[in-house]
Amino acid sequence: MGRSSLQTAIDSVRNQSYGEWELIVVNASGQALQHLPPESFSAVDTWVDFGHRLDRSSAANALLEAARGQFAIFLDDDDWFLEDHLSRLAKVLQDDATLVAAYTDIDCVQSANGGPKVSVHRFERNFDLAALQLENYLPIHAVLFRLDNVRAAPACKFDAELQLFEDWDFWLQLAAKGPFRRVPGISAVYALNATTGSGHADSHSAQRASMLAKLAKRQLQRWKVEDVVGLTLREAQRNNQLNQEMQAAALTRQESERVSLQLKEVQQYAQQTQQAFEGLQARLLSAGQVIEAAHEQLHLQQLEIGKLGAIRGGHLAQLDALMQSTSWRITRPLRTASRLLGHARKLKGIFRAGMNLTRAINSQVARHGILGLLRRIPYFVRHADVYLARLGSPKPAERQKSFAHAPPKLRDIRLHPDLLGGGATVDTKVSVVIPTFNAGPEFVLLLRKLRTQLAIREIEIVVVDSGSSDATVALARDAGAKVVEILPSEFSHSYSRNLGASHATGDYLLFMVQDAYPIGNYWLYGMLQFLREHAQQGLVAVSCAEYSRIAT
Repeated sequence: MGRSSLQTAIDSVRNQSYGEWELIVVNASGQALQHLPPESFSAVDTWVDFGHRLDRSSAANALLEAARGQFAIFLDDDDWFLEDHLSRLAKVLQDDATLVAAYTDIDCVQSANGGPKVSVHRFERNFDLAALQLENYLPIHAVLFRLDNVRAAPACKFDAELQLFEDWDFWLQLAAKGPFRRVPGISAVYALNATTGSGHADSHSAQRASMLAKLAKRQLQRWKVEDVVGLTLREAQRNNQLNQEMQAAALTRQESERVSLQLKEVQQYAQQTQQAFEGLQARLLSAGQVIEAAHEQLHLQQLEIGKLGAIRGGHLAQLDALMQSTSWRITRPLRTASRLLGHARKLKGIFRAGMNLTRAINSQVARHGILGLLRRIPYFVRHADVYLARLGSPKPAERQKSFAHAPPKLRDIRLHPDLLGGGATVDTKVSVVIPTFNAGPEFVLLLRKLRTQLAIREIEIVVVDSGSSDATVALARDAGAKVVEILPSEFSHSYSRNLGASHATGDYLLFMVQDAYPIGNYWLYGMLQFLREHAQQGLVAVSCAEYSRIAT
């Protein structure tokens, strides 16, 4: 029809994956066609031009006469094929010789005010001969058909009297000769255009009614008893389906009313919840004041603990000075003699136990005889704990200073660095290596706690992640950590920690796990300081006390 879209239509045929095709173009405009690029022009095998304008039916019949292939398909000059359109249709017809035609789904696109084309409708419907009697759901370039069936008597022709619905009439003629089959999936495009479309979008109502009357007359001549039966059954099926849909709609309305009532109840509950929430907020505000007071009290207690720690340190210093004094060295022989005396007391206790055992045996023999003593041995064994205690007891006159005991040995108790208030900042860098896998929402608490450690110049966090599917990697990067990612199959505890250590750049290295939580802001400083203080003694590593989580 002399439109510029002809080149797009021709190129869509040139680009087909199916190579066995011929292209026949009929000039139905009655005017000279515009110039085409050489590659598009050379793709046309046959040009049909009668030198005057042709209606759609005459143009289609001319194309059918010129066609030499086994199969044929129409294409308007403003539509186009996708690259696998012909191959999909041809395969179905080649595989099933009983089929007269095969068709695919079509995407209808339209351009609004010259903008880009957008999809507005899709033809994707299974073949139903009864439905085809009442409406045409087969775009003309969707259907590939056998030319032998078209030309077999009675031959299928486009009716020149039908300025509209001529393709519908043609499909009805062809469907009377054999089955059609749908090939699901879109493989061609139908460009809708209200002003220049090749269909009847610009037709008036009177013309539409006239054309439908002519088509109906032809239908009445073609219909057989089975066609009327098919239409009757189809209408009954549609009525049943409509009744079911109406019943379903009624049930939906009832359900909607029930849901509306429930929604009102939920809204009332939400109002009550809001009131309860406001009351809870007030209680939380009051609790916040209580917590603030408790924090102040805790701060005072920490100060007291600090003072006690200082006093304890002073006492330890005094004790150390005492042990280094001259008087302590002078009295060393006395302490040695005291220890020897203690040993003598132990020997005395053993001797006393032996004497008591001898007296007890003599007493039992005197009272019961040797045979009586032997018979009572099982009784003494059952009550051995009582009699052994008696054997070690001194005579009543010897029980003196029963509550005397040695003073407890003093030991150096290292307090948590937060109780001592930390210390001066250590000019060093510590690298913390953490293997992770789906660390969970608490991971951010660990990262935050590491970032708030005090009295250390720089803390580097190295995360070795083995394929987490949650937000672990994002949380680590947000916290400024260096993230090293490996595959889950590469993970082992040794490999992950060695890899993390190789990426660490600090002066000291600390290995952690993803679900640990440090206590206090000087926790890392406390371990580092102890390690530095004892470096001259060959100390190369330290660890802190740990408390396991409570199972929940």
